[in-house]
Amino acid sequence: MRKDIISVMKKINKDLGEGAVVLGCDMPNFDFRISTGSVSLDMDLGGGIPVGRLVTIAGEYSSCKSFLAYNIIANCQKLRKKTILYKDKEVEVLTDSEEGTPLVAALIQLESKSYTSDWGDLIGIDNENLIFASPSGMEEAVNIATALQKAGVELIVIDSYAAMVSTKEMETDSGDSFQMGLVPKELGSYHRKFQAHNNKADREGRLPTTVIAINQLREKIGGYGDTSYTPGGKSTGYTNTVEIRVRPGDKINVGTASSPIFVGKTIKYKITKNKLGVPFRNGEFDFYNDDGGIVPKGRIDNAKELINLALSNGIIEQRGAWFYYNNEQIGQGRANTTELIRNDKDLFNVIKCAIIKGEVTESAEDNGEVDI
Repeated sequence: MRKDIISVMKKINKDLGEGAVVLGCDMPNFDFRISTGSVSLDMDLGGGIPVGRLVTIAGEYSSCKSFLAYNIIANCQKLRKKTILYKDKEVEVLTDSEEGTPLVAALIQLESKSYTSDWGDLIGIDNENLIFASPSGMEEAVNIATALQKAGVELIVIDSYAAMVSTKEMETDSGDSFQMGLVPKELGSYHRKFQAHNNKADREGRLPTTVIAINQLREKIGGYGDTSYTPGGKSTGYTNTVEIRVRPGDKINVGTASSPIFVGKTIKYKITKNKLGVPFRNGEFDFYNDDGGIVPKGRIDNAKELINLALSNGIIEQRGAWFYYNNEQIGQGRANTTELIRNDKDLFNVIKCAIIKGEVTESAEDNGEVDI
């Protein structure tokens, strides 16, 4: 690098603070992820929700938007952060060991009573360490989110963008007109602040804040093609790194055909935006909102997901009715094999690691780099 450029960089760092400008080779190259609770969705995302980004989960009613966000909260609380020395600078990194400081999550709920502590306990949320806010309007919600981000809260879930109402709209009588575009304008301002505060955290070596924005799908009047859209203006689409759209699929029933008992449903997802991975991947998972003797209430059937992924990636082979892993029989029939993997955590983790290793190897081959 030229000496005159180096001297200018030193002056900028002296005036604006260390780390204001750095060389590309000195940039931290960490890719931290938080699990969504779904094995297939995590793999399609590239390992889970990216840390320090805005992520949108949008969908129809009763499509498990909030459930996914609550799973992310539970998995976030299991992680720790610690300070390490990286290229002569102290930076915070994520770890799943017992060392370090637990991450803090917050839930800003604009839809009254959609979350309860009992429901959180079932999912695995530590309610004693969950910050909960129930703001009276949009301005209060974004101010709370900004204050929590500045304080260093690692995960903020906003439920939901579609439920945000401005103060002026609340003060206007029903039927009277009010200024349009207040919500998109306020959200656009919040998104700019969100990015600026995260840039400052990155510069100072602190772990940036992740925001999960829950949104709803609405239908445009008229128009052609896909008429669905998410409320809140276009700034969300430009700011978010990942957008996941979910919709309900088939019902899961137990009992007899004449007297079925509803215990869950299949949730279909599509990743409509992914700046840190491959977009437009889609899949599904089974969610149980009642205990039907298969998977506990408030859980995802990860074993069924893993079987489907292992078969599609060639990790598990099916020969007739038998299923094989590493040329060894592991079960007869899909239901029995799934139950075996569901109860054998060691086998579950071995197959999961084999799938991840296969995806990493395939990616390396595409780049001409094979790690054997």
